[in-house]
Amino acid sequence: MGPGKVYDVPMKNQMHFLALCCVVLLVGCAVQPNSSSTSPLGAATNWQIEAGTSITAPPAGVLTGALQTQGSQVTGVFSGTPLCGTPQVMSFAGTIDSSGNLTLAPTPPYFYVQLAVPANPTTVSTGTMSMIGQFCALATAPGPAVGVEIASLTGTFAGPVTSSSASGNLSLMLTQSATPNGSGQFPLTGTLTFSNGACVENGLASLAGTVSGIGLTLDAQNISVAASTNPAATQLTATSITLPPGSCASGVFSGTLARQ
Repeated sequence: MGPGKVYDVPMKNQMHFLALCCVVLLVGCAVQPNSSSTSPLGAATNWQIEAGTSITAPPAGVLTGALQTQGSQVTGVFSGTPLCGTPQVMSFAGTIDSSGNLTLAPTPPYFYVQLAVPANPTTVSTGTMSMIGQFCALATAPGPAVGVEIASLTGTFAGPVTSSSASGNLSLMLTQSATPNGSGQFPLTGTLTFSNGACVENGLASLAGTVSGIGLTLDAQNISVAASTNPAATQLTATSITLPPGSCASGVFSGTLARQ
């Protein structure tokens, strides 16, 4: 091995180490206390954050989970895949100042998210997301990111639904837990009512499931519901509602349910 090679390898490693330190210091500075700041975010709220310029459904390659605040400090638990790697559950920490500037990073901080959160956090926030190369195949420069708080689904949603052979009106009475589970999902329970002309099925079953980001699932026995909501939770877009044999109209239905 020549003299040049003996020198170049350590120098390259030092440069990588210095670059990593700079990013870690950036994230570390973002999570220092600032007691004079207040947060527009509520405690234990349901969020979806993803790279790009819009909130997508069904979510793909995004982070969904729960954020909690205490003063200017923000902590969270999210499930999903950010810019690289495999799906996982991650703990986050960061800060939000009185202007709504939110910075979050997981542990270890192999990427970070910065969002400008409006006074109404159910309005989509815009910002950036960036990845550190030491933890992924390549480092990525800050790219567009969006995030939004999803309002509670507690309430009643109703509307027309159709299947390939039938139609009717469906109502979902939902209750969302204020406490997320260990994966950052919010437990959800409810009852379903379906009517089709003179045939009425009241409270078909006690449904149970979760909402995480804009996506929700519910099931019980032979009934299942897969749907997404909008950030303000004023409606549900049901992509698959499976009703069991023997009910008014068995089959798989879809439709839009509005909050009542």
